[in-house]
Amino acid sequence: MKLKTVSSSLAKRIAKIKSFNPNSPGLKEANVFGLPFTPEESEIVLIPVPWEATVSYGGGTSKGPAAILEASAQVDLFHDEFPELWKQGIAMTDISKQLQTQSKAAKKSAAKIIDAFGDGKSPQNDPKLKKALDEVNAASAVMIDHVEKETTQWLNKGKLVGLVGGDHSTPLGFFKALSKKYKKFGILQIDAHMDLRKAYEGFTYSHASIMYNTLQLKEVTKLVQLGIRDFCEEENDFAVKNADEQHATLIRTVKLEKLFVFLTLTFILALASFNIFFSLSMLAIEKKKDLAVLKAMGAKNALIRGIFLKQGALIAFSGAVLGLILGLLLVGAQEKFGLITLGIASGVVDAYPVRVHWPDLAWISLAVVGITLAASWRPAWIAAQVDPVKEL
Repeated sequence: MKLKTVSSSLAKRIAKIKSFNPNSPGLKEANVFGLPFTPEESEIVLIPVPWEATVSYGGGTSKGPAAILEASAQVDLFHDEFPELWKQGIAMTDISKQLQTQSKAAKKSAAKIIDAFGDGKSPQNDPKLKKALDEVNAASAVMIDHVEKETTQWLNKGKLVGLVGGDHSTPLGFFKALSKKYKKFGILQIDAHMDLRKAYEGFTYSHASIMYNTLQLKEVTKLVQLGIRDFCEEENDFAVKNADEQHATLIRTVKLEKLFVFLTLTFILALASFNIFFSLSMLAIEKKKDLAVLKAMGAKNALIRGIFLKQGALIAFSGAVLGLILGLLLVGAQEKFGLITLGIASGVVDAYPVRVHWPDLAWISLAVVGITLAASWRPAWIAAQVDPVKEL
């Protein structure tokens, strides 16, 4: 019988559990809740996000991670239903000083935009305000990328990940990391506001736009909101519509694009089918004597036609199967590696989104097979008309 090797991080956690007294006061130098575990040793990892760039009233959320870390030492670890939960290990990663600095700078720039809206001005009409707006959006994109990378790192290590602190815009990177790990998931949001505004106050990643941005991820299939007490008309209209209604214009555009792509592909196939037509026609002409011999031996016209139609079918099916396999491989590579990017630094989705739509594959296969068989029919008819008396 083989014994399972215990990882070094788990061994360290076990050793710390033996020497730790959960009834003692939390140590100031310890991690969250006064626990002695590091993130590597813990099953639950908390990522601090000291960010509040686009807050439109008040402030202080960027100080949340440090305040929570400090106050958590006063929380008792015992839970009557889960008395040994703390032994799983809970730890917070280091608070990013760089994010704190970027947050302060972005908040300063955002304040100019917010004041301008209060004065009835549009940032788009003022070069200085437009520059400030671009700076805030770029800084927010950096923050989201940071959160996504941190979350992905710990998810890949099998950790249960949570975020601490920051304004409402911070979870987008977390959701993007989840969308790359899971094909679909839902979100339960407990909040006073819907946060479904599109680029509120001009900020792509506004705290009031977090759920709007999140719903652009196709992997998010359901959003349940509790505690909502305040929302605008735009959010109400967005909330009562289903996904197709919310993006009706985009869906119509995509459908029209798909139609034109299909018609273009069909036209290319029709042109390519001329090669099959001429190849089989030349084969019928070159093999006239052989065909005449077959007929002299009693072969029917239907048999001759069948030979050439089967040749065309072989070309059609082999081409369709090979093309579909290559297409599926490309789609899979795009989904996993994002080979083709959108080229938008502040986009919610980095790579061009793709997915396999089986009805489309069926239509394409039918078009390939149908056009190729149609191109094979005339050569098959020519071959069947060979007169053995003339050719022999």
